[in-house]
Amino acid sequence: MNSTWVLIPVHNRRETTLRCLNHLKRTQPWNQFEVLVIDDGSTDGTSEAIAAEFPEVTVVGGDGSLWWGG
Repeated sequence: MNSTWVLIPVHNRRETTLRCLNHLKRTQPWNQFEVLVIDDGSTDGTSEAIAAEFPEVTVVGGDGSLWWGG
């Protein structure tokens, strides 16, 4: 496991998040860091889409109450 992490907090930003991950994978040395997406209660299928397209990305779910500092 790498010691560098990229943290991406999201809420109902499925397409934006997938574009971000695609760009990151295309332009950065993907094997040199870990990606963690904090999905705070999305209802648009964000977590499911990430799991399907980027199984190597860790997704942590919230209930919508995390907001910026949760």
